[in-house]
Amino acid sequence: MKNLLVIGALGFSILNSGDVFGTEEVMSVMEQQSSKLESFDIIRIKEQMVRFNEMINKADMKLANELIAEDAPFYTPAFPEAVYGGKGYLSLVFWLRKSFPDVQWQIEEMIAEKNKVAVSWICRGTHTGDDFMGISQTGKTFSARFMNIYTFNESYKITSDTAAEGMIAILGALKG
Repeated sequence: MKNLLVIGALGFSILNSGDVFGTEEVMSVMEQQSSKLESFDIIRIKEQMVRFNEMINKADMKLANELIAEDAPFYTPAFPEAVYGGKGYLSLVFWLRKSFPDVQWQIEEMIAEKNKVAVSWICRGTHTGDDFMGISQTGKTFSARFMNIYTFNESYKITSDTAAEGMIAILGALKG
């Protein structure tokens, strides 16, 4: 007997169906996984993102642990390895606050579908703290737009944060 592994956004299923897997069997499993995604409450996901915005602006560890899955990885040029969960995510916020003590994020727009939400952010701060990536304190303010896609699990906790790199990726490639 052969097993067929069908992988979807919310996990996987194994079909045990003899030697031949028909399109109907594979489609059935894929439809079941798709219906799980369709059952996500878009309004609840957006409400979670509003709470997430509050969490990063207040650096609220309790809220971070409520909103972010413990095993959710976050990657940043600030750290050589991924950081995980609410504590890891806030470590990025604390790192940035060392250089920009007044840094704040504001949601500009959200678009949600299934278990994902795309967020356009405006981030503002003043460089009145420590050196930032080798640049001594300047006292200058910044306003930067960021774009992230967040994925949620069935408990409405964030499991991933994919950031658009844009110009940073181009500069990194040219400098590297």
